[in-house]
Amino acid sequence: SEFARLGVLGRIVQSPSTRALNGLRVVVDCVSLAAVLDEWCGHGALNKKIPQSIEIAPEPVIRSFLRGLVDGDGCLRQNPRNGSQNYSVTTVSKRLALGTLALLHKIGIHAALTMSPARDSGFIRKKRINSHDS
Repeated sequence: SEFARLGVLGRIVQSPSTRALNGLRVVVDCVSLAAVLDEWCGHGALNKKIPQSIEIAPEPVIRSFLRGLVDGDGCLRQNPRNGSQNYSVTTVSKRLALGTLALLHKIGIHAALTMSPARDSGFIRKKRINSHDS
């Protein structure tokens, strides 16, 4: 597996909560990898950011990164009025939102940013979460 190639212990889990969302959870037990990902991508949802290596990457790499971002935190929406389709990504990180917008403009895709007030709390996969304005 890719985990073994990287020399880390990892597994893919489909728990009841991820199964209901048609998803998988990747669990990796590696402190050094977690530290690298924190440095590259930010620690915690509020501090997420576009890695610098992606900001300077060629267009095909940027497009692949954006596809992964939409797969993980976004969706394809259809406008009920005119049938047009658009992608939507949701994040509590202002830095990630602005970085995503910059990447899209860099590769010639018109995009808009919509900000909504944060809710004090809510639930994701039956776990209570607290949100903050970033």
